[in-house]
Amino acid sequence: MLTNRSDLDNKLKQLILEPLYKKKETEKRKSFLNTLKKVLNYHYINCAEYKKICNYFNFYPNNLKNLSDIPYLTSTVFKNNMISSIPKSKVFRQINSSATTSSKYSKVILDKENNLRWTLSLQKMFLDRVGNDKYKILFLDTADNLKYSPVISARSSMLKSFLFVADDYSSCLNYNNGKLKLNLSIVKKFFKKLQKNEKVMIFGFTYVLYKFFLQELKKNNIQYNLKNGILVHAGGWKKLEKEKISRKKLNSLIKETLNISENKVIDIYGFSEQGGLLYPTCEKGFRHCTNYSTLIVRDFNFKPLDKIKKIGFLQFITPIQLSYPGNSFLTEDIGRIEGVDNCSCGRLGIYFKVLGRYKNETEIRGCGDIMSTEF
Repeated sequence: MLTNRSDLDNKLKQLILEPLYKKKETEKRKSFLNTLKKVLNYHYINCAEYKKICNYFNFYPNNLKNLSDIPYLTSTVFKNNMISSIPKSKVFRQINSSATTSSKYSKVILDKENNLRWTLSLQKMFLDRVGNDKYKILFLDTADNLKYSPVISARSSMLKSFLFVADDYSSCLNYNNGKLKLNLSIVKKFFKKLQKNEKVMIFGFTYVLYKFFLQELKKNNIQYNLKNGILVHAGGWKKLEKEKISRKKLNSLIKETLNISENKVIDIYGFSEQGGLLYPTCEKGFRHCTNYSTLIVRDFNFKPLDKIKKIGFLQFITPIQLSYPGNSFLTEDIGRIEGVDNCSCGRLGIYFKVLGRYKNETEIRGCGDIMSTEF
């Protein structure tokens, strides 16, 4: 069994460089399973915590046959443990999630190779959706979140990942007495500088877009005509879940305020525990797994569902994580697989919808219970 790290890094880089959505699900499955087997074996050898989880479930990577047999990790594991398959001397960056259902946040460790793989993957997935143009970007965030740091939030990490498409950019939020505020003078200056037919993009996190940008523009009776613009938002509603509005209402408000049509609004789904992967809405409103990711839906007793259109917890599987064993992750989000290989946008593979957050106040623990004892 191949467990040499440099060989695995090269294999995964080649995988990411392949076309994202050109393989049918059955075509990709065999090579996907073989690559995953080698990666999980690497973690089994190099991560004591992961080995303990595998042994508890009598799972041995060399014997992998079915994706549903792989033990899934939950956010609890990453909140309560610094789980890693690399020595401390190789740590390049730490990514911290936002704390949503508790005061704790998930922590993910990256070495240089995994960090580069994340960046390459994020950029490729983003370009697939927005094209190869350069944009004037208005970031709905603070300037501090665009600065370099070895320990950064998932929010900051995503913002920086998209700087490569920026011809120029501005950030338009500030903290005023500890509260986030929109700097309208920066917004007005940004749009005043735009030349006719210049490519423009607005990028922000969903709850920030709604609460601190769109509502503020509406309150001040400010409208812009960006019919050729793109608006990208990500991250969901976080602690503003009670203020959440439907995608239809949000898109309507975007149209009213910015004159950006629905097909130019891109909603990105992702999570820090399995970074390097984005699931933007396609032109038809669905999300797609790439040639190096796949999806299992589990019912509310955590049994895998075989049929499409069945609602349950979303479990994402990918081989691209090597610095930590985040290859099989069960989210706290519910959704359903809409179809396989037949989305009318033309992308092959599994496509799905995210329907929302699991409403139970208790976190999904799973392997977190196993990890609660000393090693």
